[in-house]
Amino acid sequence: MDADVLSARSALASDQSGGGVLTATSKLDLFVPAAVETSTVSASGNVNSSFAVMNDAANRLELSATGITSLEESVSAQLDNAADRVTAFGDHDLANTQSATGTIAAAAASTLYNDDRINTTGMGLVNSRLAITGNSTIMLTSNDASVAHNG
Repeated sequence: MDADVLSARSALASDQSGGGVLTATSKLDLFVPAAVETSTVSASGNVNSSFAVMNDAANRLELSATGITSLEESVSAQLDNAADRVTAFGDHDLANTQSATGTIAAAAASTLYNDDRINTTGMGLVNSRLAITGNSTIMLTSNDASVAHNG
């Protein structure tokens, strides 16, 4: 909301809930033919990710004005669920609540291998370059919220 002089009310109420069993699995097999001659082999910059997220919220309430005046009556943003009650009072309000029940699990496995796994009598690297850099395996479980109020 943009204005030179602002005399208004705004509210954002956010409620996330989740339940149950959540599982994420990721597997990466990276094969590098490392039995080479006069060659360059690169296995770099690979990402193997497994994300399990029950709730994910991003809330933003922003006010911009040269002058912001207060209102005489207050207004509230309310969240009301069985377990929690979140209340905020004022002219410009942002309220957020999250709940999660059950289990969240994430698993990621990365395997890097070369010809030695298959051919143990190979020549290996001859006048060659093998680069294995910047690889990552990431596992994440979360119940996540991002809340911003500017004004």
